[in-house]
Amino acid sequence: VASNERHGNNNGTPGKNAGSAGARKPKKRKLDAEVSQDDQVCERCDSGLHGDAMLLCDRCDKGWHMYCLSPPLESVPPGNWYCSDCKNPDSDCFGFVERRNTCQLDAFKRFDDKVRRKWFGPRPPSRVQVEKLFWEIVEGKAGELEVMYGSDIDTSDYGSGFPRLGDPVPASVDPEAWQKYCSSPWNLNNFPNLPGSVLRTVKDKIPGVMVPWLYMGMLFSSFCWHVEDHCFYSINYLHWGEPKCWYGVPGAEANAFERVMRKALPDLFDAQPDLLFHLVTMLNPSVLQANGVPVYSVMQEPGNFVITFPRSYHGGFNLGNTCHTP
Repeated sequence: VASNERHGNNNGTPGKNAGSAGARKPKKRKLDAEVSQDDQVCERCDSGLHGDAMLLCDRCDKGWHMYCLSPPLESVPPGNWYCSDCKNPDSDCFGFVERRNTCQLDAFKRFDDKVRRKWFGPRPPSRVQVEKLFWEIVEGKAGELEVMYGSDIDTSDYGSGFPRLGDPVPASVDPEAWQKYCSSPWNLNNFPNLPGSVLRTVKDKIPGVMVPWLYMGMLFSSFCWHVEDHCFYSINYLHWGEPKCWYGVPGAEANAFERVMRKALPDLFDAQPDLLFHLVTMLNPSVLQANGVPVYSVMQEPGNFVITFPRSYHGGFNLGNTCHTP
């Protein structure tokens, strides 16, 4: 299970990239005097008449008579206006393209090696070099890139990175040690049912909440700025692989974070007011810091847990092949 993920600036439009550093196209007037009535026709009625009542989409430049809209408009709305097609995230790849076919782990690793050789050559890069290039790609300074991310893999179907009581014990593992780890409170399969957890009252096996997901990352595969559903805590364990770079903002600064995001990417938020709920937008932490938002970073190594707190916006990327459980 994998998704294709695209990085690279496209005039601030997240449909072609996993994030933008604030670049956007110039704002257009709603009634464009440079477009004649003969050139501009209404997408609904195919008529070029009544050009003074024509409303142009600020993203695709297509026009509609205000009286042809549903519901009709009596006057030009303030700010940017977007047609229904441009407001619909399903009509755009929005940074991630779902693959319906499965991808074997060895093929996934070969793709990672190919990307690494293309961008860094035969010599292994330093972590600083990888991080620097990642943000250059996101900001459109180094070209476009497509990578894959095996995300939201249901451990009920594909197996868990942690031992479970119903799983067969490998011959190379001591049965007592296996039993110990099966019942450990740090085993993420047990987390929802630990004493004191409100999730103990939930009876359904909700993936990602009651049942852990498994993720397979590769070089530059990213997880965009977001908070957890219902403002939950989250915990992530890196089983094996290359490090994973995290950026985090304290929960107390969530409102400040959202204000800076809207200030940096106004056109995107005009088109998609709930943009931050879609996990498709990256903004360089340096932009947040320059606007007074504190940002902290951690490099997660194999065997490390990373815990995020309620309303703590976080995002980051993988420095190579990884296997981790959130």
